Amino acid sequence: MPFPEADSFFHSVLSGFDADAPAVGISPARYIQLMWEWNAVFKGKAARLAALGYDPLFEEHADKALLRLTAAGPSKAWKRCSTGCWRVLYERHVQMLMLAMTKEAERATFLTHLPAGLDEERQRTGLALICMLRMKLPWAPAMRSEPFDLAQTPACIARH
Repeated sequence: MPFPEADSFFHSVLSGFDADAPAVGISPARYIQLMWEWNAVFKGKAARLAALGYDPLFEEHADKALLRLTAAGPSKAWKRCSTGCWRVLYERHVQMLMLAMTKEAERATFLTHLPAGLDEERQRTGLALICMLRMKLPWAPAMRSEPFDLAQTPACIARH
């Protein structure tokens, strides 16, 4: 696992977790399917966040917010986040979805892995800790006149 925080989370939710045990591969389509649920968390703020400039000064705050997911879902864990922190979380979420969609279009079959035995909510938390914690953005954050379309379901989800 890339971060000890992810290992700690998996130890806390899986009895007998072994970091060296075989893991379940997560395809780009599966990542999209799991993380698309979080669009609802951003939906009410998306237009405002998309128009707001990205400020790296809030990246540490976003990392702390992601770590709070080990105790609560995003709506509760991020309730007191500043707008700047929300902007970083939004950008990381959107860019990970875009990366997964790009990989899916390239017909990649593997994006990352998770330990076996996690329910979907814990898979989402695990993916956030693995993919979004201390994330180096694959693309420069852009000012968007329109938010990322959080409503239109990608074909790879519709197929499943």
